[in-house]
Amino acid sequence: MNKTLISTEEHLQLTDNYNSYVKDMKEASLEDKQDSFDQIRYMMAIGHKANEADSSEEIMFIGGLGVIGNLVKHFDTEVINRWRGTRDLDVLVKHISADYLIKKSFDKLDICEKSRSVGNKKTIRGSSYDANNNLLPSATVDVFHPLGNPRQGILVHNTRIMDYHWDEKSTASFYGIKINFLGVISLLDMKLNVNSGCNLPRRQDLQDICHLLSLAEKENIKPRCLSNYLAGNRKLALDRVLYYLNKDNTGIEESLITHCSGKYQRELEK
Repeated sequence: MNKTLISTEEHLQLTDNYNSYVKDMKEASLEDKQDSFDQIRYMMAIGHKANEADSSEEIMFIGGLGVIGNLVKHFDTEVINRWRGTRDLDVLVKHISADYLIKKSFDKLDICEKSRSVGNKKTIRGSSYDANNNLLPSATVDVFHPLGNPRQGILVHNTRIMDYHWDEKSTASFYGIKINFLGVISLLDMKLNVNSGCNLPRRQDLQDICHLLSLAEKENIKPRCLSNYLAGNRKLALDRVLYYLNKDNTGIEESLITHCSGKYQRELEK
């Protein structure tokens, strides 16, 4: 048994962050968000494993965890239980061999298999015991890695992650554990490529896009620079999202942790 989550929580017990960790976990349980908080715990175990192996630069979280990582960077862990949550983990590895960091993070490994439809994706599923000897429900990790020449980057849903994306990564502290995440603009670019079939991203992706726009403003990314960065189809997707939010954002606004200013949004619409 690898005991990575146990080791992570025992490490936290020796720090000033442990009480906050326990408090937020209890709050998640009371608010029926335990499943999502468990994904955070698994992510922290992977991050702790990478830090111990001096391999933190080998992994970077994307997807919903990428968004909460950037939110925590700006607002600390108090926002975790206000976030929409997630049911799985998406992670990039610089080299395919680095997937051992994920495999070794589970006590029980259920699945470790290559995707039949996506050549550079591997699915790993497993479960772990916590410091109280409770076995958590299993978690699924989609691992994206380079295919062929590493210099060609990592392809994720038509977005290609290159070396400069790693240089521009965000790093956040989850109860003292440092974890790397894809940067705000790159996450936004990726999120705008997720289409639900009705010319708008899924509701959860709309929430993520709103959060990322707010974080872009907080990081002083000028609207024009943001528009120029987004490729043609991504900018059109952003225009559709902004139009929708102006027309009818029922249920979106109240679910947000933060949102960009009206001025910033108007500049994006130009």
